[in-house]
Amino acid sequence: MKQSTKADEVRALLAALDRQLTKEGFFLHNVRFNRENDTDSPHIVLSYEERDSDTDKSDSNEADK
Repeated sequence: MKQSTKADEVRALLAALDRQLTKEGFFLHNVRFNRENDTDSPHIVLSYEERDSDTDKSDSNEADK
C-alpha cells in the first residue's frame, strides 16, 4: 500500500530546510520544480541570497539542480 504524504508534512520539511539554510548564511527566496519531462527527477531551481555576516553584504544567486 502506498503511503500518502500530507501537505503539512511537506511544509514542515521545507520549514526545516529554511531554518538550516538560514543558519548557514543563505536566505532562500523560492524553490521551483519543473516537471516538463517524463522523468522521476524534476529540474529544481533555487533562488537565494548568500549573506556574509562579517561585512553585512549579500549576493543574489539562482542555482539549478
